Amino acid sequence: MKYAVVALRIVFGVWFVMSGYRYWQPDMPMGRTPVAMELMTALVNSDLMLIVKVVELVVGLMLLANVWVPLALVIGFPVTLVVAYVCLIVEWPATRPLIGGGLTLLFHVLLLFAYLDYYRPMLQLKSRPLKLAT
Repeated sequence: MKYAVVALRIVFGVWFVMSGYRYWQPDMPMGRTPVAMELMTALVNSDLMLIVKVVELVVGLMLLANVWVPLALVIGFPVTLVVAYVCLIVEWPATRPLIGGGLTLLFHVLLLFAYLDYYRPMLQLKSRPLKLAT
């Protein structure tokens, strides 16, 4: 199981790096449905797409380098949710949504569960702030 998680982390890291890198390529996909095209155009024109792609690159590199992996998975999850939403809802059935959105979401959730022990302290119903050392 350990090797499967390592392989999944590497594949997902490469996936995020390649997706982030595509922003600077002239053939970056801009959607296949009218709503998706409008959304992508708005993201590019507002420079939010630049932020998304930088997040993808940084998260992908963190996963590949095996540094701060639990943090990287949390940082990248909003991007994964938007990708899944666009692919599975906005562009359905104009694209192959299960490849882009479905697998991205599946891989990300599997990795989050693989690193669940790191998140357990945060999963408290009620909590108090830690006392600061004086």
